[in-house]
Amino acid sequence: MERNSTEWCLSQKQSLRASNLEKTEPEHAAAVEAILASCKRHGIVPGIQCGSGRSTNTYAKMGFKLVTVAKDSSLITAAMERELGEAQGVENRGPAGHRAGYT
Repeated sequence: MERNSTEWCLSQKQSLRASNLEKTEPEHAAAVEAILASCKRHGIVPGIQCGSGRSTNTYAKMGFKLVTVAKDSSLITAAMERELGEAQGVENRGPAGHRAGYT
C-alpha cells in the first residue's frame, strides 16, 4: 500500500517524538546529579543536551554551565506540525496573533 506525503510526515513525527530527551525516571535524575557533582569536583565545566527550553532552565538552575535550548528533531517536529496544519487549512498564529514561520 502506498502512503501519501501527509501520512509519511505524520509517521516521521511520531518517530521523532519517540526520541524525547525529557527524562523523568529517578535513575536518570540520580545519574545527572552524579555527573554534575563529579564535574564540579574535578573542575570540569558541566554540560547537558536538553530537549526544550523548560529543561534547559531546570538544568541551568541545577548548575550546568553548557546547555542546549532544544534538539534539532524537536524543532523539525514543531515546524512539521505547523506546516502540516497549513497544508490542511488550519490557521497557525504565534504570539500576539503574528503568523508563525519565516519572516
